[in-house]
This record gives sequence, C-alpha cells and structure tokens, in this order.
Amino acid sequence: MCYGNEKVSKKVARNLIKGLNSLQEQAKINYLLDIIKEFCGQNESPDGPYADLPGKRLEWIFGFGTLKSTENGDHIVFGLESTFHEINKDVFTFQSSVTYKPEVDTSLLTLLWRYQSRPEDFESGLSFLKSLIKIICQNERIIAFFSELPGLTYQWARYTDWIRPYLERVIQRCTGFKESSAKDTQRDEAVKTLSEFEIYENYIDRIDGFKRNRALPETMSNVGD
Repeated sequence: MCYGNEKVSKKVARNLIKGLNSLQEQAKINYLLDIIKEFCGQNESPDGPYADLPGKRLEWIFGFGTLKSTENGDHIVFGLESTFHEINKDVFTFQSSVTYKPEVDTSLLTLLWRYQSRPEDFESGLSFLKSLIKIICQNERIIAFFSELPGLTYQWARYTDWIRPYLERVIQRCTGFKESSAKDTQRDEAVKTLSEFEIYENYIDRIDGFKRNRALPETMSNVGD
C-alpha cells in the first residue's frame, strides 16, 4: 500500500509517530516498532520516479538533525553557546517534518534519547534500542542514513556513537546478580543487540578508512556459560 505511494506513506508515518508518542504499554509500542521496521525497509527502484521515497520515510520517522537554539539577552545563540558551554548538553535535535506538532509528536530518535537518559525508562529505552538496531541493519541504505546523522551533544560525532557505551553499561550493570532472571534476560538482550550493531560499526569503519579497536566488556565472554 505504501510502496511507490508518497501520499499514503506520509499518512502512515504521521500515524506511527503519533502512536509512539501516545502509547504507554510496551507491547503495543513494540508492535508499532515492528511496523516501522517493515515501513522503513521498503526500497523503491533507484531509477524509478519514487527513488527518493525511501529516504523521505526515514526522515519522517527518525527526524532530521537541526541545531537547537536559545535566547540569550537580546539575541539567539546556537550550538555550544546555547548550552552555556556544557559539552554534555544537547546541541542538536531531531524533528519529523510529517507531524503537525513536532514538539509534541517527536521523532523516534528524540524519544529514544529521552528514554535512555531516564533511569525509570530503562526497559523502554532498551526495547526501543533493540528495535532501532534491527531497523538500521536491514540494508546499507538505512545504515548510510544513520552514519550521516550528527551527535546530539558535542561529545559524539554521530548520533549512533552513544549506543555502544550504553549497551556496555547495561551488560555491566546486569552482571553479577545472583538468581535474577530479569537481569540475566536484560544482559543477554544487550549482548545480542551489541552483536547486531557490529554490522553498522563495520560499515562505519569502512567509510572512515580505519578499523577501530572496540574492546569488548570482560563480562560478555561469560554470557551463556
């Protein structure tokens, strides 16, 4: 229904964004994320009249990077100056052009960043991240799209640079608990997600022209023992 149809694709993207921002039940959110995976995985012919539609779908769902601004006296400032020179503060935001209220119906990347930064949303954040990596690694077109997204703070060159450290922290915090099946499950899911993420990381190494030395957490070698 969406293939080769920009009007329908845009309507579907709008409803998906609204759903992600309004639902509370994780099972229903996961269902929407599965739909988004299929939605973003559609790949019109690069030589056809809808060659740019796959890229539009990605921007509608994940947003496009824009510098945040703030008022400082009688003028507006951007970038690091807008954060009062705190390097860990957000300087970029990702807005979806498909919603009528982008400040309310925020893009998937903005939602994920919000979840990962709040301890009370840990499980939702991990679930979002698992789905995101499955979406990213579907094909090289999506991988290339994400490789060009700027980091939300000046700590990161790319948006995706925070993902490996986050997953490694999850693995470490979920290791060492005795008789905790919930922690074991979270750790195993983080290990699996990190392994899948290596598809994306290998692409980054290739386009950057060098292989990064990514030391695996020692605890990973014990998973499944």
